[in-house]
Amino acid sequence: MRFTSTLRPQRGVATLAIVAILFFIVALVAAYTNRNLIFEQRTAGNQWRSTLALEAAEGGVEWTLSLLNSGRIQDSCRPSDDPLQPSFRERFLVVDPAGMVTPIADRQFACVSNGEGGWTCDCTADATPAPAAPAGDGIYPAFRGRFNAGSRPGVVTVQINGCTRLDDRCLAFPAAAVSNEGRASLEVVLALRNAVPAAPAAAVTVRGELAGVGTLNAYSPDAAAGSLAVLTGGSVTVGSLNVGSAPGSPADDARLVQSSDPVLSGEVPGADRMFASTFAVWPAAFRDQPGAVRMACEDGCTGDDVRNAIALNPGRVVWITGDVALDGPDDIGSAASPVVIVIDGVPSIETDIFGLVYVRQPDPDDLTVPWSAAGTGSITGALIVEGALDVVGNLTVVHDHDLLGALRRGTGSFVRVPGGWADFSR
Repeated sequence: MRFTSTLRPQRGVATLAIVAILFFIVALVAAYTNRNLIFEQRTAGNQWRSTLALEAAEGGVEWTLSLLNSGRIQDSCRPSDDPLQPSFRERFLVVDPAGMVTPIADRQFACVSNGEGGWTCDCTADATPAPAAPAGDGIYPAFRGRFNAGSRPGVVTVQINGCTRLDDRCLAFPAAAVSNEGRASLEVVLALRNAVPAAPAAAVTVRGELAGVGTLNAYSPDAAAGSLAVLTGGSVTVGSLNVGSAPGSPADDARLVQSSDPVLSGEVPGADRMFASTFAVWPAAFRDQPGAVRMACEDGCTGDDVRNAIALNPGRVVWITGDVALDGPDDIGSAASPVVIVIDGVPSIETDIFGLVYVRQPDPDDLTVPWSAAGTGSITGALIVEGALDVVGNLTVVHDHDLLGALRRGTGSFVRVPGGWADFSR
């Protein structure tokens, strides 16, 4: 038997080469994909840090606005019930007689997140504020701020630097870039929305009738400038009315009394509209403004209650809901620090008040329901009564143009002016 063996050449070399090439291409695609993934991760990290820094800076702006419209604070920026502690405004700003808001030089403030939903702050008014740094290696964003002078009365700018951690280089002015940290800078224009846009024209302004068996002493030392002693929308039948250009001057000067004014009695039909003509804002908006102190006096308040509220909230208006006895022994307000008091209730005035007192109409639907003014106190500034006035005590009101001007310049709420610029970088 014969066997024959046939040898065939090996096959698959080409296939092996093709597979190797395919594996190489797959490796290139994987490397490229991995490169893109790393790039996207870095981009996302950078965007996250930038956003965190920007949000810290934005939070700093809103925080600053809140404190500008708050009362007295501690060095830690927390509210204080110590009348000797300055407010945030007093720590960082000065309002001059012309109404210019000037920052106090070399004073800054700063806050850092404590990682528990709160912030640790430093308002010691130092050039280099240093809030306590939180422990641990977490992400604790921070911001630092300062004020710059504005170009117009009542205007100031706040500059905030935000960073993803508490770092002097990142938060300083000017700020410097820090490796692997987000940084943002904001500069926002703020304006003081005056509580009293224009000084009242008269010492006593009454929308309805002025009557009663008591005594009203109304003086207008600024009569030469056109101010009145008494301005009413109704008749004047008060038992004893003493008017003059200054306390002790001759009474019954017809130039100082204007009754049945058509604007008060006719063209201003509603109490809310009279309020808006006085304060350039509707009553609810005025009451709810951030710079207002709201006192609930449904069970009655005393002069001490009002004095305490004023002492802890310099530069803010006081809105009282309910009855209040504005009694002594001390004055309410002062010539250097006058106050704006709006009373939505029944007051009695039995001490000396420095500022503007506005008494709302007892019955919004009935102008004839009067406020019975009891007591023997005085007001230096102006008195405005939204309804009728029935004088049963002995009330003295002296129109003080300078004092009312100080109220216009230094009392009210700071608000954010649209515009400004933002700059943020890694």
